[in-house]
Amino acid sequence: MKKILIILTFIFTGCLPFGEDIETEKPTEKQVKYCRAEMFLLDSLQIEPIGLKIRGSGIDKAIWFKFKTDRNDPNNFFTKQINTSELNSTFLLHKNNIKWWSSVDRILTGGSVSLPHGKFMSVGIEKKNGSNIVYIMWNET
Repeated sequence: MKKILIILTFIFTGCLPFGEDIETEKPTEKQVKYCRAEMFLLDSLQIEPIGLKIRGSGIDKAIWFKFKTDRNDPNNFFTKQINTSELNSTFLLHKNNIKWWSSVDRILTGGSVSLPHGKFMSVGIEKKNGSNIVYIMWNET
C-alpha cells in the first residue's frame, strides 16, 4: 500500500518525467516525420516547415505545427483516417505566446477533428499567394 501511495504522489504532483518541451522555427527531419505520423499527414505531402512546438512535459502531450504547402485541397493533406469534411467551417486562430504561430487573431478555413485513442487536432488553413499555410494544434485528452 505504501508503494502505491508513493507512486500516486509522484503522478499527481508532476514528479514523474513525461517528456521534453521543444520549440523551434527549424524542425528537424525527424521532428517533421513525427508530426506526419501523429497528425496523419500524407508522406507525399510536400511541406515547408515554419515552426514546431511540443509540450511533452505534462500528462497530456500537445503539438503545434505550422507549415506551408502548394497543395490546395485538404483531401490531399491527410490520410484516410481524417474526415476532411469536418474542415470546411470557419476556424479562429487565437493569439498565444508562440511568436511564429501567429501574432494576431486570424480567421481561417478549418475545424476540429477527433483522432483515435482520445486525441484531437484543430486545423486552420490560410490561403496565401497561391499556396496554403497550415496550422495544426494536436493534443491528447
